[in-house]
Amino acid sequence: MTPHLFIGLGLLVFTAVVAILVLIAELVWRRPRHPHRAAKGAQDAVTGLLVREKVLKRANTALRRGLSRKIPATLLIAGLDHFKQVHQTHGQAVADAILQESATRLARAIRQDDVLGRFGDGEFILLLPRADRRESIAVAERLRALIASSPMRHGELAIAQTVSIGLASAPEHGTSLETLIGKAEAALRLAKHAGQDRVLGAD
Repeated sequence: MTPHLFIGLGLLVFTAVVAILVLIAELVWRRPRHPHRAAKGAQDAVTGLLVREKVLKRANTALRRGLSRKIPATLLIAGLDHFKQVHQTHGQAVADAILQESATRLARAIRQDDVLGRFGDGEFILLLPRADRRESIAVAERLRALIASSPMRHGELAIAQTVSIGLASAPEHGTSLETLIGKAEAALRLAKHAGQDRVLGAD
């Protein structure tokens, strides 16, 4: 093999390797990102969202930071309607599928700096920084409609799932996370007692 041929083959191999690396980088960069999927260790095993302890810590930090700058925020608690009945009737695998699909729909519909996580058995908690009561009710209605927009599936089973949402705003309803949670939970209970599949703000 002549030196020129050897150099030419080397350049060809180098160019091919570079092209492959560029392609891999582009595929990684274009991969859909879900900013509300939690890092391993802080991740709920079923939904992939923040676990309760972590989401409360992050929500509290965001709330305090906003209020220190006189920026409003609103806390939402979303409870899947008839979730215990779904669990009892169809079993754990179907209940998990409902939770996973609900988490995906919620995560795709909110802003990157909103704080979303799992709150209870069939519940999610969401802090909306820079959102007052009026704006947050519109967001909550959009999320409610999104959950009910199409049946959730597991295998050949299709379940029409709905959600009820209670919300409380800071500083209107309080300035601590604990106070907002209490008032949002009370609003959620009223929403469920009023017929479910609805949004209700704290008094």
